[in-house]
Amino acid sequence: MNAAEPELWSFLEFHQSDYHHLWDLDVPPHFIPPAKRHPRPITASTDQYNQHNKCQQRGEKFFKMLQESYDDNPARLQVVCYRVTHLCTVVHPEGPLCGIILSFFQNLETLELHGTDPKADFEEIPEHEITWPSLPRLRFARLFGHIPRNIVKWIMRSSSTLERLEIGLFDRPICPGEDGRDIYDPLPEEAIGTMENGTPDYGSLHEGVLIPRPMGGFLPDDVELDLPKLKHLFLCSSARDPRSRGDFGLEDGDFDWDEVYDGYMMQYSWSTRAEEATFAAWRRLLLGCRESLEVLVLDQRTGAEYIEMDEFGRDDYVSLNRSGRINHALVALVQDLITDKNLFPALKWVYLYGFAVGVRPETRPNAKAPGGRLMLALRERGVQCEARLGGWCCFDYTRGSSDWVNWGYSPRDHEDDEEEAGFNMNGTTSRCCRCTGYLFTLGALEQDNKLQLLNMLTSIFCHTVDPCLFNIYDVPSFKHTSLVSPITLL
Repeated sequence: MNAAEPELWSFLEFHQSDYHHLWDLDVPPHFIPPAKRHPRPITASTDQYNQHNKCQQRGEKFFKMLQESYDDNPARLQVVCYRVTHLCTVVHPEGPLCGIILSFFQNLETLELHGTDPKADFEEIPEHEITWPSLPRLRFARLFGHIPRNIVKWIMRSSSTLERLEIGLFDRPICPGEDGRDIYDPLPEEAIGTMENGTPDYGSLHEGVLIPRPMGGFLPDDVELDLPKLKHLFLCSSARDPRSRGDFGLEDGDFDWDEVYDGYMMQYSWSTRAEEATFAAWRRLLLGCRESLEVLVLDQRTGAEYIEMDEFGRDDYVSLNRSGRINHALVALVQDLITDKNLFPALKWVYLYGFAVGVRPETRPNAKAPGGRLMLALRERGVQCEARLGGWCCFDYTRGSSDWVNWGYSPRDHEDDEEEAGFNMNGTTSRCCRCTGYLFTLGALEQDNKLQLLNMLTSIFCHTVDPCLFNIYDVPSFKHTSLVSPITLL
């Protein structure tokens, strides 16, 4: 038993066995292939809510045990935690993991945390009180959801050893609550003034349903950020409503706005200050790895309250981002950096998720669309770029928060749910085919439509397309063909 104990503790994952296979992006490849992961099996259940709870409860029990060990026998805790090299779990901001316990995992090579939304009275640990040692062997970090900002700052102090980093963080929620009253009091920087009734204005974010805000300011301020080994950087954030007008140079005739606004369900508000703070942090990350970065993944997931699922499937909703307004600021940031030929000498691939690349979905990259401009600029530098449809950021406005994925939920259990194209919630997996150097995302396809697709591709490329160049995916819930931008420049 003693000989087997270190192996049992080395790889800890608290989720369903197919979680990474179903929810992580397949392109580019995983850092750890799903087949090599060893999550502990969870008893099957037809109840999605119970599955979700079982996954969370398993992690909670484990870290509660560690907390008790810390109180009773810290030396034993240090021995046990040192055996763990891979940790993937859901965390609660107010739980023990987001405290000193995490610092005991000094032998960690990979750390994947998905944070749930905090309680209304949650208070972060003051930054000056976090004096824990960094994680000296950390090679891969994946930080998603609601993780306290100062905990993220502490993890990022291990940046010098990171080879791959994936960031998709939410700031603290702002929401009205179930009964219409505000759950979260605004922080000083969030309350610009007061409304007529004397209540805080939350930075003028009460105009509509507030899309969960991306987190900025999560990098250490007292040190120069240096990521000399980082080769792969994945940056993901929520984004504004895709139906907001704003053409950025596009012609009015390029879009059928009546179609875009058909079925409009919600009025959203969006925090531009949170977006600016997030992109400022991303800029620091990019500059910190400018000498070593080989693969960059940018993923913008447009906000959608859950009620939108009554009107839209995921692919249809994301496809409303035709003007590319939600991508404009990020494209400006990235394009400004990559045009400097002295930066990013090792960059080989850029992947875009959720970017408009052409004035119409089926066209080639066009400089009128933000994503198209970026793809063309990358091509001039000899960097390969691939754009895909991407996903959405679904959220509950009464809580003001979102789970990027449902931790214990397997889409395979509910293939015929709201999402026509197979995957629901916030997943971004896309089924695609390659053809004459371009890549199109197939939202859904029946075998009978094969000839129709061939004719469509032939008309696009102005020559006959070899049917052997692409595959038809036989997925029962697929009902329609959706050729939506995304295109590969090789």
